[in-house]
Amino acid sequence: MAVIIAILSQKGGVGKSTLARLIAREYANAGWKVKIADLDVSQGTSFNWHGRRLQTEIEPVIAVGRFGAVAARTLTS
Repeated sequence: MAVIIAILSQKGGVGKSTLARLIAREYANAGWKVKIADLDVSQGTSFNWHGRRLQTEIEPVIAVGRFGAVAARTLTS
């Protein structure tokens, strides 16, 4: 069973990406399989965060994908 947690706001700069990364890290540390869907393709802060974590070999590895639109089949794969 998949659990989807969405963090949404129409306003920029309110901490959505930061909160999503914190939640993902905590679930991953607890042994859950986690994937962040970064829907802000122009900024990609979660995608860039993922790259920095990979470069410095920070565990656990958390999957992050960049998506231009919401589609359930791509978010869960």
